[in-house]
Amino acid sequence: MRKMMGKMTKKIYVGLVYGLIAFFLQGSFLHACPFCGAAVDKMFDEGFNKPLADLRIVYERKGKEALPDIREVLKTSTCPAVIQRAANYLVDLDDRESIRQMESMLLDLVKQVAFTTFGLGTDGFHSRLSVAYALRRFGPTAVGDRIWEKYDRLDWGRKSEVAHILSALKDPHLDERMITILSKEEDHQLMQGALEAMIVSGSHESLSFLRSKVKAWVNKPNGIGTNPRPGEPTINYKWLRMKAETAIFFIDNRWKRAQQ
Repeated sequence: MRKMMGKMTKKIYVGLVYGLIAFFLQGSFLHACPFCGAAVDKMFDEGFNKPLADLRIVYERKGKEALPDIREVLKTSTCPAVIQRAANYLVDLDDRESIRQMESMLLDLVKQVAFTTFGLGTDGFHSRLSVAYALRRFGPTAVGDRIWEKYDRLDWGRKSEVAHILSALKDPHLDERMITILSKEEDHQLMQGALEAMIVSGSHESLSFLRSKVKAWVNKPNGIGTNPRPGEPTINYKWLRMKAETAIFFIDNRWKRAQQ
C-alpha cells in the first residue's frame, strides 16, 4: 500500500512539474504570438474562416481526387490555419509528390522572396512551422541541412526561425546545431530559441554541454551579444540558465522513459 501511494505521489509530482514548465515555456512565446487567444480561435473556427471550411469539405467529398486542389491551396494561401490543414491533408493522403512543394516552402528561409514574412510571431513563421511538422511525418528529409548551410548569412528574422523549424523537422543534427548557436552568443532571442528547440527535441548527448552552461551562467551578469539586434543588445544569462535547466529536465526524462 505504501509503495502504491509513493508511486501515485511521484506521478502527481511529475505531472505538476510538467504543467508548470509548460506554463513557463508558453509565456516566452506570448509576447510575439498572434497565434494566441481570440485571434487563434477565429483563425481555426470554420464559422469565421470560410477557406478552412471549404478545404475540409473538398477533402471529405473527393478524397485523393482532391489532391490537386489541396496542393494549390498550400501554394496560394497566406492563412496559417489553412496551410496547416492543407499540409496535413496531403500527408494523410500519402501524397509524396507534395514533399518537394513543402521543402520549397521551408527553403523560402534562405531565398530572396518578397511574398512572405519572416521572424517569430509572423504568419510566415507559423505557416512554415506547420509545414515542417507535417513534412516530418513523411520521414527523413535533407531540407534541414540546406537551411543550416546558409544560417550564418541570414538576417535576424530568418535566423530566429531556424531552431524551431529544425526542431519541428526532428533534424538528426539538432544537438550540434543548437550548441553552435548557443556558443556564438549572438543574441538573447536566438539563444533562447536554441534552448527551446532542445527542450522539445534535444537528445541525451547534449546534456554535458547544457550542464556546463548552467554552471558557467551562475551569477553571470547580463552581456552584449556578438551580433545583437539594434536596441536589444542584452543577453540575460539568468533567464537562459533557467531555460537550460528546463532543457536538462525534459531531455533527461525523455531518455529515462526510452530506457524503460
